[in-house]
Amino acid sequence: MAAARSVFVTLLTLASVGRAEGQESARDAKDPSITQRAVMDQALTAMAPDYPLEAARNGLEGRVSISTCVDTSGKPYAPKIAKSSGHDVLDQASLGWTENSVRFKPAQAGGEAVAVCNHRFAQEWKLPQGAQAEQQPALPLLRAPDGTELALTKRPKAKPTGVFRADYPASALRDRAEGEVTLQICIDMRGKVTSVEVAASSGNDALDRQSVSNLKKIAFEPGEVDGKHVAVCGVPFTVNWKLPP
Repeated sequence: MAAARSVFVTLLTLASVGRAEGQESARDAKDPSITQRAVMDQALTAMAPDYPLEAARNGLEGRVSISTCVDTSGKPYAPKIAKSSGHDVLDQASLGWTENSVRFKPAQAGGEAVAVCNHRFAQEWKLPQGAQAEQQPALPLLRAPDGTELALTKRPKAKPTGVFRADYPASALRDRAEGEVTLQICIDMRGKVTSVEVAASSGNDALDRQSVSNLKKIAFEPGEVDGKHVAVCGVPFTVNWKLPP
């Protein structure tokens, strides 16, 4: 069984300093003329970016401080790392999320929306327990890709480097969705997953899709019949999605 993890992202608005180069029309976020600071628009911001798979696999956590400009519509631009998490993969994921998914209520000066730079906020990446996945025991008879039944002498087995990691989809986190997905997979003679089918849905499309996507990335030791590697289909696999406490 491999613990697949998910993320809680804490967004904290911090003090802003300095002025971004090349942004002459934007005021510094700490300019005394600013009567209302830019604040995160919770309704328009995806609050739980997907945890980078590389970071999840390596158990990486950290807090990233981001400095960004915010235009008069509330869209951030030219974000940069003010303080690194210590992990480039988390830093880059934070920048990408800021540019593509974060939206603000713009800063104001005298009741008018104004563009500002050097607005800071922090993103904290933490890995509580998320989804759990377990390969079920192989059936006595599985089948080859052409449908021929196989009496395996050795069933396919996930390699140590192929541990299942499931990033809890942001939409499922927002919807507080949980459930169990039952999958059936085909594995070729090299141990590569060639197809994944949902045999029983969790009841949530995002959880089903994430299960299929992540399972395709696992490397297996191939099945064998009398010492010879064979392609196998119908191998069962379940993923149990449970929200972190």
